[in-house]
Amino acid sequence: MIPFFPCIPASLPPAGVHGGKKYKMTNEKTQVLDVIESAGLEQDTTRTLRQKFMPFWEQAEKWRETAAGLVVTDASQTREMKMAREARLALREIRINADKTRKALKEDSIRYGRAVQGVYNVIEYLIKPIEEHLLEQEKFAEIQAQRRLEALNAERERIAAPLVAWIDVDLPFTNTPWANFDEAKFQEIISAAQAAKEAEAEEAARLEAERIAREKAEEEERQRILEENARLRAEAEERERKAAAERAELEAQRRAAEEEARKERAERERIEADARRKAEADEAERRKAAAAPDKEKLLAFAAELQAIDLPQVSNAQAMGIRRRAERRIIKTACWIREQADKI
Repeated sequence: MIPFFPCIPASLPPAGVHGGKKYKMTNEKTQVLDVIESAGLEQDTTRTLRQKFMPFWEQAEKWRETAAGLVVTDASQTREMKMAREARLALREIRINADKTRKALKEDSIRYGRAVQGVYNVIEYLIKPIEEHLLEQEKFAEIQAQRRLEALNAERERIAAPLVAWIDVDLPFTNTPWANFDEAKFQEIISAAQAAKEAEAEEAARLEAERIAREKAEEEERQRILEENARLRAEAEERERKAAAERAELEAQRRAAEEEARKERAERERIEADARRKAEADEAERRKAAAAPDKEKLLAFAAELQAIDLPQVSNAQAMGIRRRAERRIIKTACWIREQADKI
């Protein structure tokens, strides 16, 4: 089996052409062998590596000489470019085969490592319980003492757990395991914490009682204010109801008085209007009787006014004036007739 395979140092550059210049391949055969020999492997493993990898190196060395002689300096060198492709593909094939060999050998080494670990695990599984048993016998007194301390510490942690919030965190022993204290000191710490807890509870109870009493007094005051407000609101509503009733009664009386006054005024205005109409009729009759000849004169004048011959014109502006004059004459004649009929 092959437990380990070293990698060829990355510092060894490959042979070939770079940047249009020839360069010398430095990983000579002796260097490859040195890498294998200096790995410190078993003789069979070293021999296997030489057998597996040296053929790849020998094939690559042959193509190195070909590659060194291929230098393309012009696009017309199609033959050299074709040869370069062939050489590159051949070297690629060698590299791929070498990588396949590497993977196969590495997988074999992994399986070997797993087998070694598996055998060790079986031996360890057998020996370790025996070692632990013997260590317990060897350290029996120490282990028993440690177990007593752990049990004591667990018990004291159980006792102290409900009082953690009241233990003075500024004390220098805050991070000290409980089992490290003598019984008197532990009881002193617990008693102080218990007293602090009880004092805090008493203070909380006192504050709660004060809060309840204060809230009760505030609630009673709120209730008194609500009742007082309700009483004042009821009294105000009653006063408003009575005032509204009084206003309604006064409004009804006012409306009744206004209606009575309106009727009296209407009757008075009717009598006065009848008297005016009778007087006007009498006056009209007297004026009509006295002015009968004047009415006839006015009607004759209206007829003569409407019979006036207007001039014939052709200018648009003059025709507009003629039409307005005609309308005004007709309107004036009609007004004269209307007024004459009233005589």
